[in-house]
Amino acid sequence: NFRHQPCSMLRPSRRMFSRSVWFLAALPAVPAEFSIGSWNILSPRFENNNYHPYVSAEHRSWSYRKPLLLKRIFDMDVDVLCCQEAANEEMSLTSELEEAGYRALVPPKDDGGIEKPVTFVRRSKFQVVASDYRSRAGLHALRLTESEKSKASKMLS
Repeated sequence: NFRHQPCSMLRPSRRMFSRSVWFLAALPAVPAEFSIGSWNILSPRFENNNYHPYVSAEHRSWSYRKPLLLKRIFDMDVDVLCCQEAANEEMSLTSELEEAGYRALVPPKDDGGIEKPVTFVRRSKFQVVASDYRSRAGLHALRLTESEKSKASKMLS
């Protein structure tokens, strides 16, 4: 008997993230199509060690991998992209993806462990309502933009 509530009714709080049903409350009042991709891009810091000895040093290098990663990401053309091992300030995809219309949701500074995930959200599709980070997980509540809500409403009529 759950009723979908319009996203505008949401009041994000830390408590939202502690409940397993917070996604249900964030569902739009109208149906909408969107795509999500997830990819472990392999931390750029592994290029200078033998973590993957079967891959040549040239192919592990960030200068070789970055353009290939960007091409594949742009070919995927997703609305939300979750990249694991991506929060590295020196070697990042953030500026290119922001230029392409995404908003980067970057976790707080790395604590010396493995790079944390970065979520890229298409700005024309979603507004970010709330974000939180737990260990290596990013939790984000998104709301359709007004133009996307309008498109979704037209699908119903």
